[in-house]
Amino acid sequence: RRNMELVIRITMLVSIPCGIGITVLADPILSALFSSRPAEVYIATPVLAIMGIGVIFQAGSMLLFSVLQALGYAKLPVKHMVIGGCVKLLFNMVLMSIPAVNVHGAALASVLCYVVILILELTALVKITGMKFHYSSIFVRPLIASILCGIAAATVFSLCSRICSMRLSLAAAILAAAIFYLITAVCLKAVEKSDFEMIPGGKKVAKVLEKMGLMR
Repeated sequence: RRNMELVIRITMLVSIPCGIGITVLADPILSALFSSRPAEVYIATPVLAIMGIGVIFQAGSMLLFSVLQALGYAKLPVKHMVIGGCVKLLFNMVLMSIPAVNVHGAALASVLCYVVILILELTALVKITGMKFHYSSIFVRPLIASILCGIAAATVFSLCSRICSMRLSLAAAILAAAIFYLITAVCLKAVEKSDFEMIPGGKKVAKVLEKMGLMR
């Protein structure tokens, strides 16, 4: 059970900052990739920003699919996917029929689909195993660190874009955000020394953080 919670927590530690990072930097990411197509970038930016949030729920639901299958409940994820698919289809029809929402409705429907699936998966896992998850360490602390990370990314990009190219500013923002997230996550105790030991090269990072006085 401890390993199960650890895997979920590490997944959230990675997926939440990635999702928020995509949301915050949606415009520069698309502009860097498709600099010659500004009209398409303008249309796709809000869609990518919405889907960035969806990454968090998608990563969590995909992980729990594997967990439930490993526990011998292979049919449950299929049922949850069908329910999620119905939710997506319903909201696709409702939201995309609203002129003000239009194509953004498809992205919103996808996010809602994975939200529903993740809730169903977590509920089933708690019911099957009787586990009581530490939601603060799994979701809340990584979320706080990720929001601060997103603010740092937006700030660095805004400052760098005044003196550097789009791609260089984006690279600087991503690097700064990653470093800021790591430090913030450690300070908030969202990540522990044992987490680094599961990552290749993580022990070296843990030693550096110990020398900085950020980790014991």
